[in-house]
Amino acid sequence: MYAKQIMYTPKFVVKPNDKLHIVVEKWKNKPCDVPVVDNEGVVVGLITAKQIIRKILPQYLLNGNIDNVMGFSDLPNFSEKICECFKKEVKDVMKSDYNWAYEDESTLSIALKLINDKKCVRTIVVIDRNKKLKGLIDVWSVVKRMLKEGNCTFEW
Repeated sequence: MYAKQIMYTPKFVVKPNDKLHIVVEKWKNKPCDVPVVDNEGVVVGLITAKQIIRKILPQYLLNGNIDNVMGFSDLPNFSEKICECFKKEVKDVMKSDYNWAYEDESTLSIALKLINDKKCVRTIVVIDRNKKLKGLIDVWSVVKRMLKEGNCTFEW
């Protein structure tokens, strides 16, 4: 079993210079990780809800200084910071060190990337040898395939 057998097509892709609000508008029904591709279709990053939160929260909170959140003076400006963030370009928020796999990589290898990575990986970007986007794989894609291979009787 290979990546190309369990990958799915992303709901949409964005370009590095697109505004972040485009991603958020498309997320209205269901947020998902979104590949960022250049004009040739080469993957240059990944936008996740977690990346947006990281851009909005003050750095000292991200560093773990949360002893007394009520005492932080900049929290009232939080809504302003959210609005500012959505005006940014995708390239300013995207994760450029995304996890990837080739389309001919084994499902076992992908499963290990999803569970052994200390970064809490949710999505693997599937690319060809030219780094062009082929699809995405998430944990549920791997579980579904394993259940099918194990002849589990579930309705899909």
